[in-house]
Amino acid sequence: MKYYGTKEHLFTQVFTFDSDATALFDAPLDCLARHMVLHLLATQRGQTRDPILRIAFSRHHLELGGQARANFRTQVIDALAARLPGAGAALRAEMAVGVLLGLAALYATVQADQLTQLAPDEVADLYVPLLQPLLCGEAPADR
Repeated sequence: MKYYGTKEHLFTQVFTFDSDATALFDAPLDCLARHMVLHLLATQRGQTRDPILRIAFSRHHLELGGQARANFRTQVIDALAARLPGAGAALRAEMAVGVLLGLAALYATVQADQLTQLAPDEVADLYVPLLQPLLCGEAPADR
C-alpha cells in the first residue's frame, strides 16, 4: 500500500513487461536466440526479473490476469514480431516465446535434472538451433 496505493496498481506494475522485453531482445538479430536463452537462464538464477514465468503465474489472478496477458502479448510477443524479418513474423514470435516458456518451466517447476546440470552456454548451444530459424524467417508463414 505504501508504494502502490492499491492491489490493482501493484499488479499493474508487476505485470508490465516493457523493460523486461527490452533486456530480453537486447541483441542483434543474428545472435538474438543465444542472448534470449542466456537471459532466461540468468532470470532462473535470480540475476534479473523473469517476464516469461510472471505471465505463466498471471492465470492465478482471474480479475486482472486478462490485462497481464494483453500486456505480455503487446510488450513481448508483438514487440518480438516487429523485429523479425520475412513472412509469418507474428506466428514465429509466438513459437519462439513458446520455446522460452517451455525452457523456463523446465527450470522453475519441473527442475529437469539433465538440463539444469548443464552450463548456460551448453543449454544455449542446444536451444539456438530451435530458436534462430524462428527469428530469421526460416519457419512456417502465418496462416
